Amino acid sequence: MPRVLAANWITETEFAPFGTVLRHPGGAGRHYLDASIKDMLAQVSPRLWINHLSTNSQDIQLEQIERHPHSAQSFLPMASVTLLTAVCPTLGDGRPDIGALQIFLLPPGTGIMYRRGTWHHGLISLDGACDVAVLMGQCEGGQDTELHSLPEPVHIPRHALR
Repeated sequence: MPRVLAANWITETEFAPFGTVLRHPGGAGRHYLDASIKDMLAQVSPRLWINHLSTNSQDIQLEQIERHPHSAQSFLPMASVTLLTAVCPTLGDGRPDIGALQIFLLPPGTGIMYRRGTWHHGLISLDGACDVAVLMGQCEGGQDTELHSLPEPVHIPRHALR
């Protein structure tokens, strides 16, 4: 039987244990996102790419999460869409604390940076297909992603996302 969770709109304070909310604070000028580059181990090379996310108009079922032990991972949406993410803390033995899993909604114009080692689910687009720019460090052998299957699926009802 899947566990049912609701989603909350992301705030800087609630997301702080897992990373940084990326959005311009307003006004003119640049807003630097240096934390996205500084949270990388020395043996990794920064990589920038674009992911294409399809839209998800159904109830959401999470079955697996991941983390990147060598680098932070940043996502900047290139379209005005609402995104969903799931994150959880790490237990003392390195496994994810599934019981503390949290679901966040990112309003249009909002990106995120997961801290190095943060357990998370890939972003899900709720409003339509979109491209997302991704910045992350990668090891030469590509061994930069750890996967963890959830012991039971997490179900997020579509009607609970607005």
